[in-house]
Parts: sequence; structure tokens; C-alpha cells
Amino acid sequence: MSLRERLWLFSQMPPTLSSERLVCQGNKMKMVRLGFFVKLGLLIVALLVAEFVLPDYVSRFVFRFVTDIGLRSSAETEPVITARQSLPESAILTNEFAFQLIPLDAETDRAAGVWGPDPFGQFMVVDQRATEILGIDLVPFFRNLGWHYPEDVQGGIKQLFDIEGHAFGLFGLQDDQGCVFSAVIDIQNQRIVQRFPCLFDEPGIWLSQIGGGYAVIGDTVLIGTGTGNGQTWRSGNMAAQDSQNPYGKILRFRIEIGLDGPVLIFDGIWASGLRNPQGLAQIGDHLLGIDHGPQGGDEINVLHPGGNYGWPFFSIGSQYNEGDIPAFAPPGSVFNNPLHAFLPSEAVSDISPCPSVIGTAYQHADCALVSSLFGESLLIVLGDFSADQVWVVERVPLGVRVREVFLHNDELYIVPDFASVTRIDVTRIPCLTGNDPCGIEDSAILE
Repeated sequence: MSLRERLWLFSQMPPTLSSERLVCQGNKMKMVRLGFFVKLGLLIVALLVAEFVLPDYVSRFVFRFVTDIGLRSSAETEPVITARQSLPESAILTNEFAFQLIPLDAETDRAAGVWGPDPFGQFMVVDQRATEILGIDLVPFFRNLGWHYPEDVQGGIKQLFDIEGHAFGLFGLQDDQGCVFSAVIDIQNQRIVQRFPCLFDEPGIWLSQIGGGYAVIGDTVLIGTGTGNGQTWRSGNMAAQDSQNPYGKILRFRIEIGLDGPVLIFDGIWASGLRNPQGLAQIGDHLLGIDHGPQGGDEINVLHPGGNYGWPFFSIGSQYNEGDIPAFAPPGSVFNNPLHAFLPSEAVSDISPCPSVIGTAYQHADCALVSSLFGESLLIVLGDFSADQVWVVERVPLGVRVREVFLHNDELYIVPDFASVTRIDVTRIPCLTGNDPCGIEDSAILE
């Protein structure tokens, strides 16, 4: 075969590593790399959207992801908020009312209660970490008992009680043997009313979950106690269903008058099956209580003597790690349903009757006010509480974490975290109640 024929045959063979194929493969590699970076960018955008646009639902995936890869500790901690909170300067308007916030002098970090007002109209706020309360130094009293506030689990006074003008408190404490417990203390007489047993013997105790709601009804005071659990499931939750355990209950105390003021006598368990009952209020003929739930599942309950409200066997919420609550009710168990449950969670903190200006406007409904920490709001709850019905929950956004809400002489007050006691002047908007709706003279109110 001649050289020309051999060259012709070689030219007819399919190319293997021709320059054209190398160029094609190079372009393909570039496209692969480009596709990888596009997908990575889309993933980052999706995570940012999950974190900042949908915080109540999807952002918990981000928390779990950064925890799993070691960028964030999974330790049980509450959000640390140190900055002073600023209150809105202008009135907050809803469809029916104008809410004007007027800060007073008393300030707190996290309030355990408010005392007063004094003859000058001033309130005294008691912070949860306070050891001197109403001018009474409790440190020597606790030291003699071998008790102290455990800092690592948020010990301190959880609620200040005003019983016939006499100060009592629910405290979260630890003794010298390491037992973490709660107790009701007569503050002014420095006397133990009731010491409760040690909480569960495993990590995860969180004394901010120890309850503190109270209501005085005639010669009885009802006090709510929580289970003391943090953000992870612990066996201590089962205390709410243990008839011999005082935690997770509404406890009844009989009020008797002694030589040095009222005396509280423990009179048994009034209701059970609660996680963290931080607020109680007598509203009309009903005793209402809020129960600070787990992740979701905050509740408003109409509380009845002997009622069992289901925790931890029954809850709308879930664990903070998204898991189901690992508790199963015995066959045949019957629980009281909540009047209303919140999803997502509001972090409800207290409950109060409505001032008459709101109650009159909604005179055909039962009316309650619920304060919210996470939602930074007051919630107006309307319904027929006798029929276990809530018709509407109207939000009043305040922009601050509201720890307590209460009435004094039919005036509305709140105690935000890291801010001052605040009176809220509530006014019905004239242009919604007059004969000439939204007339010219009234229109300035809405601007």
C-alpha cells in the first residue's frame, strides 16, 4: 500500500483525542462546575429565606444543621436579651381602639411581680434575681436554711403574691446538698409556707419553667406550679400526672388570719396536667389559666376543680428538636381540652380580665387579655368561655416582650422585660363609634 493510501485510510478513522473533542470535554467540565455553584447558591438563598422569612417553621432546620456540624452549642439556654427595650411613642391602633403606652418610673430585667402602688402612685417591681424584696433582705434567712438561688438554672423568685396586702412568693431554690426545688415563702415574716420536694434528678432543670400564676378567690389562693423542664424532654414532665407530686399542678391554699398577718395552709391539689402555668385570673364566673407550652402548644384553659389538662400526654406542641413528645396516656384516660391553643407559640406569660372600656365594647362576649413574650403583644381573647369557645383573638402589637399584665382601678398596666412598668390608656376610636363614621373632625386620630 502506498503512503498516500495509508494516509487516506488514517483520515477515515474516528477521532479519539482530537482537538475538537478536547474542546467539547472542556466546555462540559465548565458547565458541571457552573451547575455546582448555581446549586450551592440556591441552597444558601433557601436557607436564608428559611431563617429570616419563615422563622416559626423552617429555621429550626438551620439550628439543627449548625448544631450538628458543631458551629453552635445545643445547650439549653433561653435567648439572652440585654438591651433596653424601647416602647412605641405614638398610639397603637386596632380596628376599635387606640392604645397609648405611658412608661412609669419602676424598671426591671425579668419581673417576678409588681407591688403597689404606694400613696404617690408609684409601683415597686421585683426582679426575679432580687434577694432584697420590699426592703427585706432574704439572704440571711436563706443562708440559715442552707438555701440559695442556683444561677445555672435561673433560680430566684418566680412570682410575688399579694395576699391581703401581705407579700408571699414562689421561689426556685437549691439547698447545700444540691437538691433543686421550689417553695412558697412568707416574705414579710420570713417563714416557710410550703417546701416542695426536689425536682427530677437529671440534667435539664430550668426554674423559669416553675410556674407562678396565682389567683385569690375568697378565702382561697390558687398557685400554679410547673414541671421545671427546659427545652429537652425529661422524665420530670411526668410529675404533672403524679397525684402525689406537687409539680405541674394548680395547688390550693386556705387563707387564715393570724397575729402577724395572713397564713397560708396547704389544702391539696386543685387541678393537674399542666406544664408551666404562669398566669391565672378570675374572669366573670370562670377561672382561666395560661399554660406555657413546649414548641407550640401554648394554652388557655378554663380551670375546674379536679380537672386534668393532659400534660405531657396531651399537647398540640412538640419537642424543641421537632420530635414527638414521648409520653403515652394509659388506656381510657380523659383530659380537659384547652379553651384555645396557639400554633405557632406565642410564649404566653400572663392573663388578666379586660378593662371596662374593652369589655363594654364587646359586651356580648367574655373577654380576657393574654400577654406574649415571643409575640411581643397583648392578645384580646373573645368568646363564650362557658361553652369552651373562643371566637376571635385580636393582636395588639407592642414591640416588647410582655412579662406581666394586670389591672389597677380598671386601668391597664404591663411589665415588659428590660423596660419600665407601663400604663396603657385605652380609648375607643371616636370615628368608629359615632353617628358619623370617620368624619373630618375624627380623621386626625387615624393619621
